[in-house]
Amino acid sequence: MINKKNFYCTSLGILIFIYLAILLIYNIDFIDSGFIISYVQRIKEGQIIYKDFDYVRPFGSIVFWDIILTPFWNFKSYLGIISRLLVLIEILIITQNFFKGFKNVGVKIKNYILSIFICSILIIHTFNIMPWHTIDGVFFLSFAFLFFTKEKFILSIAFASIAATMKQSFYLDFFIIFFINTICIYYKFRKNEVKLKSLKIEFFFIVLILIALLLVTFKYQLEKNIDLFLEQTHVNNSINSFFKAGFKDYIFSEYIFRVILFLAILLFVVIQRMNRKGSIKLYNCIIILALFILYLLPMLKHLLFGSNIEFEGSKTIYLLLLSFFLKDIRSYIAYDIKKFLALIILFFITWSVSISWGYSNVLLMLPILVFAFDDKFRFSEKINNLVVIVVIALFIIYRLLSPYFSKSILETKFIFIKENIPIYSGMLISENNYDYIKEAQALQKKFENSIFLPGSPIFEVMFNKNLNRSPWEMDVEYPSWKKDYEQLSKKNIYYILDKKEIINSETGFFKSSFTQMVKHKKTLIDSTNFYYIYN
Repeated sequence: MINKKNFYCTSLGILIFIYLAILLIYNIDFIDSGFIISYVQRIKEGQIIYKDFDYVRPFGSIVFWDIILTPFWNFKSYLGIISRLLVLIEILIITQNFFKGFKNVGVKIKNYILSIFICSILIIHTFNIMPWHTIDGVFFLSFAFLFFTKEKFILSIAFASIAATMKQSFYLDFFIIFFINTICIYYKFRKNEVKLKSLKIEFFFIVLILIALLLVTFKYQLEKNIDLFLEQTHVNNSINSFFKAGFKDYIFSEYIFRVILFLAILLFVVIQRMNRKGSIKLYNCIIILALFILYLLPMLKHLLFGSNIEFEGSKTIYLLLLSFFLKDIRSYIAYDIKKFLALIILFFITWSVSISWGYSNVLLMLPILVFAFDDKFRFSEKINNLVVIVVIALFIIYRLLSPYFSKSILETKFIFIKENIPIYSGMLISENNYDYIKEAQALQKKFENSIFLPGSPIFEVMFNKNLNRSPWEMDVEYPSWKKDYEQLSKKNIYYILDKKEIINSETGFFKSSFTQMVKHKKTLIDSTNFYYIYN
């Protein structure tokens, strides 16, 4: 007779292995994954942030990943797998930090390890696993949150300030965390509750952090380029983008999801009225239904209409949780002020994650926010090996069905790269992407001084070539494109343009005027299967 426990554990182990293998080696893209790494490449070559290249965000992620990848830089062929593994570790640390913080404010999460695992899977969802400034910011904010719940207020402020160096939207979190922690410090002093020993330990770590920040400042010559930092990080349309992503999209979006959720709630109420023995609270039902629709609707849409796997509804669920929080705000203030302040911090972090040009939703933080209310929903009590198996299986299917910017393994032939190709060795990629890389290698060898357009940052790393000031040649990422184009026009540069542009270089938010200038001002001298060559 089969032992059910052994069967579940074996099945879970096999699925975890398959899931991790898919995350680490399955599929590649050429536009996003190499973005942060391409800047690290420039640092390794001795370039200086803002002075030698354009970067429209604070410097934190470039410095962070330069430090992290330094021990692995000699294994450049496997940098794709290595960077993905490091991001997965980063996400696990994020989840664990928040969960520890929840424990400190009285949220009792059952099945702790499995809950962390489930939460991490939901955070990852189908996100393209890569070094990314948003994840880096959340990483340091998770420490800020944890230290706040431990009443290490100075350390909380310190980590929030580091998070603010990753992305402009995290400035908001720094101000909120600074304000809340300062008030807490004030009341601690006023009540004579400050422990001298604890304060000494905090100041010791603060000194270490300050020394590290000073070393970073001088190593990367940040103090010499403050004017360039202010100039490049102040983007002309940043205020409009902020209001659109931070407010407008929360109200005027996700209509299909909201209609389906409303109908589902209506159906539940009818069933509840008919079956008077029902005991599920409407409050709990709305959130549970919303989460089911959020994570299962993409599968239904794919099966019925062949749609890409896209998750709609995260902002609606955020607003629902916020409204439920505001409904109980008096009881929080009266009976649990620490938890009240922790939830305010958490809501701000989740909101700031959504303020993004290319990934304007809260999926990277929503699962953590939901678990913060676990004392109301009791989700963690229902999590067991079988639930984890179902969730992993679901997201394995999602990954296989809809890889990032690529056809799936069910639609086209995939190749396991055994040969030595920078970044991509050991990865499973489509035959089309393999041919795309090989053709790029051949062209780079033929036209040595070349720039790939309209944005293929990974090729900068592969070929050790950084001829212009931005690996992403879109206007919003390339403030000095006009001046740079004029300078490059004085040199014998070859411009290799992708025939099937992933990003429309002519119109839209991510247009590339630099690419359009090349098309209209330069001469087309050659053409291959994937590229046009201009000079």
